[in-house]
Amino acid sequence: MSSILPANSTSNRSETMTKLNKTAASVARVYLPFSGFYESVLSAELDNDVTREIETINEEEGLNLTSDDFDIDYSELFEDTAEGIAEHFPYWILKNTGVDVSATFVELWRPQFYNFETDRIYCDIPRHDIQKLLTWLDTEHSGYFREYVRKTLEPCSGFIPLYSNNLTDWGDFDKWDNVQLSQVLEAVSSVITGNGDSWYDTLEGDYWDQAAGNYSISDYMTRLYNPETGLPADMNVLYCLSFYLPYLVNGDTDNLTVGDMEALQKFEEEWEFIDVIRKSVDNSEYRRCDISGAYGDCEPIAVKPRHNGQEVA
Repeated sequence: MSSILPANSTSNRSETMTKLNKTAASVARVYLPFSGFYESVLSAELDNDVTREIETINEEEGLNLTSDDFDIDYSELFEDTAEGIAEHFPYWILKNTGVDVSATFVELWRPQFYNFETDRIYCDIPRHDIQKLLTWLDTEHSGYFREYVRKTLEPCSGFIPLYSNNLTDWGDFDKWDNVQLSQVLEAVSSVITGNGDSWYDTLEGDYWDQAAGNYSISDYMTRLYNPETGLPADMNVLYCLSFYLPYLVNGDTDNLTVGDMEALQKFEEEWEFIDVIRKSVDNSEYRRCDISGAYGDCEPIAVKPRHNGQEVA
């Protein structure tokens, strides 16, 4: 396993439908009951791990690094986390319902904007496994799914559902599409979390309870500058140097995000600023400025190594 242990818009609905109807009849491409990464508890947990990692580095090396001093690959972190959650899903279901299901991770889908939808984890799950979960609902919580559909798909201001909220209108289970099948998973999750006391009863919370501490957040963090190794080979030099501009140009230590003077002195020895721009207050325009007058609201647009190097712009 490569991972850590672990809607109201018509256009967004169209995207979802396209994704959901690409699988064979015996397998449903469904989305898991997942609250997403945007402003979620899980996202906060991951951010806390980043903070703790930086604090550890500062303690060990006597520095004052902040998250600005790292390139953090959240895209890969979220993708691996989503895969971990998908792999954890069958264990979570079995633990809470006694139903044995399987799930194969397909992808993490992230909306361009979070106005109407949040992140979704798509998996391929056999239809008969979803039918087993529906049977469990009918047996253990008679009438729950019918009421869940009624409430969830009830039309209201700003929301016109594509599906009837009367379960009778859905017809035979064999004719349900993958969106409807996803509602079964959502309803099972609703039962499980409704019987719980905290976020750790949700799918991602239960996953995180087991995942925390069993992976390395440092795998997703690249230090922008290390005095022993210099810049990473694939690092954007201008992006990195922008954090050091106040000190390197003016010796202005008040705005430093890094207390490692050795690293800063090494920068000063290795790099020369060729051109600088100053941002307007509202960031709507930029203008060149005298390097000697550049402060924290400026950005380098051209630098060059002081020894045997070409200009980087």
